[in-house]
Amino acid sequence: MYKYSLLLLASMSLFAADFSSKEKVLKVATSEFKKAVNLYRHKQYEEALAGFDRVLIGDEDDINAKIYYAMTLYKLGIYDEAKKEIEMLLKLDLSQQQKTHLAKLLEAVEEKTKRHFFNATLSLGVGYDDNIDLTTDARTTKYGGLTLINDTNKSDSVHGLASLSLSHRYHGDSFDVVSSLYSYNEFAHSHDGNDMNFLNLSTGILKELDKWSFMLPVGVNAAYLDGDAVAYNIYTNPTISYKVNSGVKTYMQVSYLDNTTKFSTGRDYTMLGANVGLVYAKSSFSTGFQVGFIDVNQKEDLRFDVEKDVLSASVFGKYFIYSKSFIAANVAYMQDKYIKLDRAMGYKREDDSLSAKLSLGRKIGQNALVELGYLYRKNDSNVNAYTYDKNIYTVEYKYKF
Repeated sequence: MYKYSLLLLASMSLFAADFSSKEKVLKVATSEFKKAVNLYRHKQYEEALAGFDRVLIGDEDDINAKIYYAMTLYKLGIYDEAKKEIEMLLKLDLSQQQKTHLAKLLEAVEEKTKRHFFNATLSLGVGYDDNIDLTTDARTTKYGGLTLINDTNKSDSVHGLASLSLSHRYHGDSFDVVSSLYSYNEFAHSHDGNDMNFLNLSTGILKELDKWSFMLPVGVNAAYLDGDAVAYNIYTNPTISYKVNSGVKTYMQVSYLDNTTKFSTGRDYTMLGANVGLVYAKSSFSTGFQVGFIDVNQKEDLRFDVEKDVLSASVFGKYFIYSKSFIAANVAYMQDKYIKLDRAMGYKREDDSLSAKLSLGRKIGQNALVELGYLYRKNDSNVNAYTYDKNIYTVEYKYKF
């Protein structure tokens, strides 16, 4: 009997020691967990990850530590491992709140690891142009020793509008590939002979590194008037941009274009230019400016009205009102100085053009908006026949897929 009592006392002592040991481990684990959570909340993610790892070594079934471990992997950008952890957790018997939180986290991880991004916007509308033929107000033009009578009867036109914009971005390991297709069409003009179609296709690589980004696109486009080709262009415009802070970005762009003109001989040209700009964007407001220079050279030495130097400057801004409505404005100035002397005129042609655009938009639901637009364009030239002004009004419905 005494022996059995000693055995019972020894067993109880061992149980008490084991229970005391587990209690100490639990307290240590709880303390380690709190420290790791505090590190996570202070965005010290590497130290937090090590802390949660230590907790899970002590208790591999700690659900809260596992959830925080997956969240920390996501914060560190270790998306593949985070996805594996989340998918394993979703197979366990969790509370509905935990499942909802993990499902949102998985969606965020999949967005970060997604390779292909597609966007499409379809726009349909109607426009009114009060000077479709760019008719001058000047009644006469002195050309050499002659006085030419200009046609000052302006033609206006109501027309249909349709545009389609498609874009694709492939997120690669070393760089992204960005491609786009854009089509703009004016049709059913009330004034004959002015239907216009424009098609642009481009693709290029995009490399982002910390605050810097570099884009190198190559594109082709074609313009048609009443179904007949008027021009083809091949171009590239490499761009370097720098993110100054969360709201300010600066950029520099170099442009090269090779033009083939179809409606007239001797007007083919190449164009080389550069511009710099700055963009400020913060929540519902964005604005910026751009200045640039372009050198246009004809391929054949046939005409005086092709080669020119172009100076340009523009400012723009956009403001969202209650996130549903917006107002946008753009003002641009351009000066064209032609290189060659017009012998009949006795001087070189020079044009100064000013354009101002105002847009008012209202979102309808998640993907659609209605936009009202107004464009004023004025061109002043020392050759009267090229002096004109015009007003364009548009109403468009746009849907984003």
